[in-house]
Amino acid sequence: MPGFRFGMVKVFLDGVVEHPAQTAALLDPYLDGQGGPAPNRGGLRTSAADYGRLGAAFNRAGRCTPTDSETGRYAPLWVDTRTPVR
Repeated sequence: MPGFRFGMVKVFLDGVVEHPAQTAALLDPYLDGQGGPAPNRGGLRTSAADYGRLGAAFNRAGRCTPTDSETGRYAPLWVDTRTPVR
């Protein structure tokens, strides 16, 4: 698209906590209707290796990559992949 420019790319690492989707990547399982643990902890959208490659590619292109995650399950992935990108 001629004249189209962007300065950053925002990366969403997981989904949402709200029912019924419950796609955010949790450390502990979601609760079922009776308050017990359900078999779902949400899904990881990418691997650490893929996320690291994505961040490195955007950094080489001079773009910042703010990252959004609903929960703490992605924190180790984010820390592990951001260190070598710098």
